[in-house]
Amino acid sequence: MGESLLNWLGDRNPQLFRELKGRLTNGKLAIAAGLSAIGQLFLVLLYQAALPTEPGNYSRYCGGTGNCFIDDFGDLVLNLKLWWLDLYVDLSLIGIFVLLVGGTYLLIADLAQEEQRGTLNFVRYSPRSASNILLGKLLGTPVLLYVVAAIAMPLHLMAGLSGGIPPLEIVEFYGILAASCIFFYSLALLEGLVSHKLGIFQAFLGSGAVLLFLTILTLTTLNFIEPTALDWLRLFYPGTLLPHLVKASFLPASDIGLLANGTLDANELAKIHWYGQAIFAHGASTITFVLLNCGLWSYWVWQGLKRYFHNPGATVLSKKQSYWITGFFVVSTLGFVPPRVSSVDYLLGNFALVMLFQAMLFLILMAALSPQRQALRDWARYRHQQGRGGLLADLLWGEKSPSTLAIALNLALITAYILPAVLIWPLGQHRLALLSGLVLFAGVILIHAAIAQLILLQRTSKRVLIATATVGFLAVIPLIGSLFIGWATSTAPWLMFFSFIPLVATHNGSVTTMAFALLGQWLVITLVSVQMTRQLRLAGQSETRALLQGQ
Repeated sequence: MGESLLNWLGDRNPQLFRELKGRLTNGKLAIAAGLSAIGQLFLVLLYQAALPTEPGNYSRYCGGTGNCFIDDFGDLVLNLKLWWLDLYVDLSLIGIFVLLVGGTYLLIADLAQEEQRGTLNFVRYSPRSASNILLGKLLGTPVLLYVVAAIAMPLHLMAGLSGGIPPLEIVEFYGILAASCIFFYSLALLEGLVSHKLGIFQAFLGSGAVLLFLTILTLTTLNFIEPTALDWLRLFYPGTLLPHLVKASFLPASDIGLLANGTLDANELAKIHWYGQAIFAHGASTITFVLLNCGLWSYWVWQGLKRYFHNPGATVLSKKQSYWITGFFVVSTLGFVPPRVSSVDYLLGNFALVMLFQAMLFLILMAALSPQRQALRDWARYRHQQGRGGLLADLLWGEKSPSTLAIALNLALITAYILPAVLIWPLGQHRLALLSGLVLFAGVILIHAAIAQLILLQRTSKRVLIATATVGFLAVIPLIGSLFIGWATSTAPWLMFFSFIPLVATHNGSVTTMAFALLGQWLVITLVSVQMTRQLRLAGQSETRALLQGQ
């Protein structure tokens, strides 16, 4: 039966079969099982040591007020249900970190090794579809982590059930964790394919970013802060369900107290609203939104994977896909900006966070939509032969045309959606500052997009690295410069007008300074666009000249 199962698996997904065959060896399985068992034993012993052994001592696991006492039968009264609940929460958090951080690292590192060995191109030439091959990678590469998690599952289930959590709630947590793994693993595959030239360093970079993300979200979940636009990130974090699981145990709030060195209070999460709806108020709504969010973003990541896997020279996304992604993104993030607050500065700070999210989105879109030098040269030479629509339509929808106008349209979509909120919400005298910030933000993004596309048109073989470094430098220098100038002269940080969060400066800047900043932005955009148009015209003429010289 085992051999027939392997044959069936090899026929359905050969890539998964190869991954499992190479990783599920006796030695590797023994190491994975040993690490999982030792880790569980160590954690249980730590919790066992936390139980009091004598009366009179204070412990959160003692009944009543926390002071340990002996009952009529001479036994120490302990709240073992709370002890199991604490163990369940810690096991859940450890599982989240191990699966998401470890899986991300393994997937990116595996693709980097495939590229170094030269086997990645061999896999690309397989008659199998990109979805079939990449699904085999996603399921097979982290398989030893799945083994570690499977061995830890009995203890996790026992802790949850003994802590009073209903079985269905535990299964729902597994569902959210699986959805988060699919999203982060899919993102890791895309990052590994696009940035494989960085080698093993890219694996450390990607897993480090996931580790930072999980750390921040875990700390904010354990120690709740005021609702902000950052709460959008909770839709990617499986630990968001943990407060509801703690509440489902029906332990008194006085008994739960401090849990896992922090507070896990579902009532605090209920303060977070998305367009006026408390989406984290109940476990069912939390599960629905997290699953829906991870599912939709995983879908878009897989669109990029399928486009790029068999054709590494193509753009990761089509321009049409980018418009859908931008619309979905701005609808999701703006909903977490609380419109009714006592402080206008707090509301402006949330808009600044939304702008920061948008800047990260556009940095990704620049990389995903900007065609390489050869594609731009082909477009410049043969565009007139295609006979489909005009130049404007080609710039907005074409696969090989420059991405600057498509980035501008994405900016217009975001601005058009945010503008009614700016006009309606209680911003008072700061409404003009926010409107100016939106306009200056659009100019900054267009400058970065135009410069990046111009660099990608150059002859140098390091143009991708140069474009990345240039955009990074342009993003950082206004922050450093404004801090230095503000400290040295005690004036408004006007350099922030050229940063990704110009709202910080428009809040205190003068209208004249903002007007000069806007004029300077569009002057730079015009100069770069003229230079790029000139180089594209030369690229389109060079082939004809070469043919004439050959004749």
